[in-house]
Amino acid sequence: MGSLSNDMGNLKHCYSCYYTLWVSPVDERRVMVSTCCKNAFLTKNRRIVSAGICASWNAREFQVQRALTRKGDWSYCWKAGDCFFNPFFQEKEFIGDNPDVGKAILTGGTKLGYFAKKVYIIPSLACNNNCFFCYNGKEGHRGSCYQLSEGILKELREEVVPSAQEIVVSGGEPFFSACAQKLIRWMITDFPEKKLTILTNGTLLQAFGIEKVLRPNIFPVISLYGMCRQTYKNTTGTGYFDAAWGAITQLLACGCENLNLTFIVSRTTAAEAMQFCQFIESEGRLKGVVRNNSADGNKFKGLMRSLETRFARISSRLKFSYCRETFSDKLLQKLYDPYYTTRYFYPTLKVTQKGRSE
Repeated sequence: MGSLSNDMGNLKHCYSCYYTLWVSPVDERRVMVSTCCKNAFLTKNRRIVSAGICASWNAREFQVQRALTRKGDWSYCWKAGDCFFNPFFQEKEFIGDNPDVGKAILTGGTKLGYFAKKVYIIPSLACNNNCFFCYNGKEGHRGSCYQLSEGILKELREEVVPSAQEIVVSGGEPFFSACAQKLIRWMITDFPEKKLTILTNGTLLQAFGIEKVLRPNIFPVISLYGMCRQTYKNTTGTGYFDAAWGAITQLLACGCENLNLTFIVSRTTAAEAMQFCQFIESEGRLKGVVRNNSADGNKFKGLMRSLETRFARISSRLKFSYCRETFSDKLLQKLYDPYYTTRYFYPTLKVTQKGRSE
């Protein structure tokens, strides 16, 4: 397998199956457990359970992934080498802080004697925005999504969260979900020192309470869909720009050291990518990520490359994450979810509840 340092130098060499677990509801009582959102696209790489999340960590599916990784085979990942998630997360540093993880990777272990270090919890896919490129579509915007059951929440509180090193709460929009708010409040109260990352659009953060997330162990990551009201509305279909921007400015005014912003480049926001980079540059303690919308393929690669070069002097705080979709990806997407494909390429097209275009 070679040295760990050499392997980790290649971004295609992902070892998430050695330290990461994803938990997302699939119906009223069950959750999907996977080692990455990319792996979950293939049914053989995920488990559907109503209990036993911790036990799932060493399930056959995930041991197979580790065995393939040992051989340098990442075929189980749907987007191997093209992952955009959290560019500030350095796997070398993470594994360096966790000798048991590094040892398991080097020795090729498949049944691990430790639990996942990083757990992503998606309490619900419901969201108050309605972005035209969102994969969750109208169900997410209307809030008609399943959320974690009380039984699963109990298991998370009693077994999963205490065993993990870091918890990431995502969605949907976490603060749009009563279930997610309940989980976040509980973590802040019962585990005040545990690292908690919250992926949010920021529009409901002030209502939740800015002061509650002003702790050195809490990392708000706010996605921005435009630098002005009209662009934000064109992208999200909502008028929540002031709420999102208000949360950002209040966090900065309160001295938040852990705030990260993600700017999604799309056909509606590309013209404001420069403005976003300038904003990150002007705020010395702020970190930002510029990421293209994956369904646009390489359309904005040139723009992002030019911005990356121009702002190279702040590369420690401003990252560029390139996602793309090949022709086969788009074909699979069309077969997998016709509604999403229609909605993305024709965002002004009205779709009835029965799915027929008008």
